[in-house]
Amino acid sequence: MSEWKEIELSEIIEFGNGKKKPETNGSIPIYGGNGILGYSGECNYEDETIIIGRVGAYCGSVYYENKPIWVSDNALAAKAKVGNSTKFLYYFLKNANLNQHAGGSSHPLVTQTLLNSLEYEICVDETEQRAIASVLSSLDDKIDLLHRQNQTLEQMAETLFKQWFLENPNPDWEERPLSSIASFLNGLACQKYPPQNDVDKLPVLKIKELRNGISEDCDWCTTEVDEKYIVENGDVIFSWSASLMVKMWNGETCILNQHLFKVTSSEFPKWYYYLWSKFHLDQFIAIARAHATTMGHIKRGDLDEALVLVPSEEEIELYTESFEPIIEKVIINNRQISKLVALRDTLLPKLMSGEVRVADTPVIALKKTKEARPEFKEAILIAAIVRTLFTPKIGNVSRQWYQKIAYLHKRKLKELTEQQSVFELTTEYSKKAAGPYKKNMRYQGPEGICINNKYLEAVNDYAFKPSENIDKIDTYFDNYWNRELFENWTIEKFRFVPVKKLGVYATVDYSLLELKKEGKELSASNVLGNISESKDWKHKKVLPEFSPQNIDQAIDDLKNLYTY
Repeated sequence: MSEWKEIELSEIIEFGNGKKKPETNGSIPIYGGNGILGYSGECNYEDETIIIGRVGAYCGSVYYENKPIWVSDNALAAKAKVGNSTKFLYYFLKNANLNQHAGGSSHPLVTQTLLNSLEYEICVDETEQRAIASVLSSLDDKIDLLHRQNQTLEQMAETLFKQWFLENPNPDWEERPLSSIASFLNGLACQKYPPQNDVDKLPVLKIKELRNGISEDCDWCTTEVDEKYIVENGDVIFSWSASLMVKMWNGETCILNQHLFKVTSSEFPKWYYYLWSKFHLDQFIAIARAHATTMGHIKRGDLDEALVLVPSEEEIELYTESFEPIIEKVIINNRQISKLVALRDTLLPKLMSGEVRVADTPVIALKKTKEARPEFKEAILIAAIVRTLFTPKIGNVSRQWYQKIAYLHKRKLKELTEQQSVFELTTEYSKKAAGPYKKNMRYQGPEGICINNKYLEAVNDYAFKPSENIDKIDTYFDNYWNRELFENWTIEKFRFVPVKKLGVYATVDYSLLELKKEGKELSASNVLGNISESKDWKHKKVLPEFSPQNIDQAIDDLKNLYTY
């Protein structure tokens, strides 16, 4: 294969050192050997960059970014030389297992000199490199999307749980111990049940695997054990020793090891005992830390002392209608993630070696389709907001009204998918008189798309109502905006909030994000100072709704809605 040649890495990659992480705060990721360490206002690398762990336990780990970053002094940076694909080289280095070349037994280390000297048979044709990277990226993009969906779904379930069981519980509900609503089955000492052959065996689920997934170096156990110890995708697993966690297992079928509980119930649905177990997790972690042992843990007595609220059967059935679809979607997504990860990990070494060529694999069908224009995505959100808010009695929906709802929805969506992306709102929206305002909404922008497609009708220059094709937005909405979050969180929280108060929320949140980026205290006085610095916002200081007391209240409200 002429596209594959035996060469040193120095011929296709330029390596660079990291530097001590800066003290400044901001939204730029700081990378170390174990991924993102924090965030700064400075960068030392831009555009496509490969990050390689330099020292210690994460020596040889590989990450990829395509934006400004800071690479710390316990990592190295790598840039593709001209004529090579950075994304391809990222996948190649991940497959190369660089840790095996590390020097030093007690303190493993990789250096630029070592990496430059490593020789591999590698694809040197940039077109082929990009094709390989495209196949693998399409799989990773889908995996990442499913993970972000699950984060959103879990957050939604926890929000509903908090609202119904913690903030507004029925005073007539019975209190019972956590141990009484579910069975907490401790795992086997699996080393006592080694496999008898290479067929009748399953991997052992230990704490490490619960956190990171099943790996090639996992232990194995015979399948000749009681079936109650077999763990399937979607089972609730509770690690009660060392690293405490509660998780719906998202891997392959395996055998439950000791120090893990498999949580089941014949009386209550999965969402109920899963969310109550997660609710008490912080308390259990504190108990485990207080135990004067080398490995903190909880006891069954701690499960007895952890109390839950038990609604009536009718109420459980009613709540299940909201919770069950969320939990089932998480489980379905986890199964899809497992399949995609297995496919990617099977293809990675074969594509890197040339054993499988891009033209030979159907994975190419997973390449991204044409991405919708941002203006079209925004139009779908606007139309959905107008459709939801409009009633004959209330009347038309103003631009100011829908813009505030759109801002507050995107604020939560960005927070749930990637915490640092919330700062993008301060560039996406501008400081205009009406509050955070998105430019270019009119004419050929999102409003124009809504009107041209007859999703909305412009009643006048600033207000809208649904038009004849409004329901066609349902074809697209789920692809961009997370219907469950929109309907069950955004609309529920803000539908009946007056427009002026929505403007205060959006303005104060925008200011808090700017203060957070600058590392300043999130206080009413600093918010007022931020408002005063803007020529378009400084008039707000004299408005009654922007009094110090109202801003204080807005900060309290927002801290219950968002994370800062």
